[in-house]
Amino acid sequence: MSPPSDSKVDIRAMLKEHVAPSLRLRGFTGSFPHFRRTADSSVYLITFQLDKWGSGNFVVELAKAPYGPFSMPWGELVPPNKLTAQHINKRYRLGATSSSHDYWFQSQDFVTDAAKASNRLLALLDSQGARWWADA
Repeated sequence: MSPPSDSKVDIRAMLKEHVAPSLRLRGFTGSFPHFRRTADSSVYLITFQLDKWGSGNFVVELAKAPYGPFSMPWGELVPPNKLTAQHINKRYRLGATSSSHDYWFQSQDFVTDAAKASNRLLALLDSQGARWWADA
C-alpha cells in the first residue's frame, strides 16, 4: 500500500501518537506542541513548530532555563509549568549541524514510515539534544 499523497497530512496526530509517548517515558510533561522536564534545578524544554504554510514540515526547538519563575524582559514571571522554548532566547533546532544552521523535519518522512522517522527524531534528541542541554 502506498502512502497517502495528501500534503495536508495530520502531522500533529502522527507526532502525538509516535513521539509524545516516548517523550513522556523520558520524563517530559506538557501537551503538544510544548513539553518540559525538570531535573538538576533546570527546566528542559521542547517545542514543535509547524510550518505556517501547511506543508506539515516542522522544527523541534530545544531550550533550557533555571527552575523557578522565569522573568521576561518586561517583568512578567512565567511559572515553570507554563514555560516554553519560545520564552527563551537561546534555543537549538534539533537536527541542525551548527548554531547558524536551520533544520526542518519533512512530513513526507512521517507519511512514508512514521515509526522510522519518529525513531530518528528521538535518536537526535538523545544525542544532539542531550549534548546541547549539557552545554547550555
